[in-house]
Amino acid sequence: MADEKIKFDKWEQVEAAIKKSSIDADKSSGGGRLVSVLFAQSWNPPSLHMAKEFEKLRKAATTGKTAVTTMFIVDLDTEVAKAAEKGVVSGPAMLFFVGGEALTIRRPGWADDDKFVGSCSKENLMELLQYARSADNEGSKQLYIDF
Repeated sequence: MADEKIKFDKWEQVEAAIKKSSIDADKSSGGGRLVSVLFAQSWNPPSLHMAKEFEKLRKAATTGKTAVTTMFIVDLDTEVAKAAEKGVVSGPAMLFFVGGEALTIRRPGWADDDKFVGSCSKENLMELLQYARSADNEGSKQLYIDF
């Protein structure tokens, strides 16, 4: 299997998408405003795993195979200040924004947070994105996950 090339995005691109999501929120009652951000490090094996899976899903989205969210991969080591501003101190960490606001992630046995930290399987990543998409469609600011 060929090694997947990961395209890291600049934070300015993420900010523009979040801002657009906020503007779009004023125009619609739900759906289509989800922005997913993965902070990752190329030298960190769990981060690299998540970045590769995220990149595969992002490529599938651009070819029309899946349209769940606008997806960004941000290099945690390059965007240290922005990561710290979002409370991210290590990768991988995923954040989800709807209508310009971060979703609150609720998990049994965990404190509520606005980020999902750690690696997970491809199946759980897909499930996480689907839950985030459902929150977007429902106009919810909370994301409930059970893994």
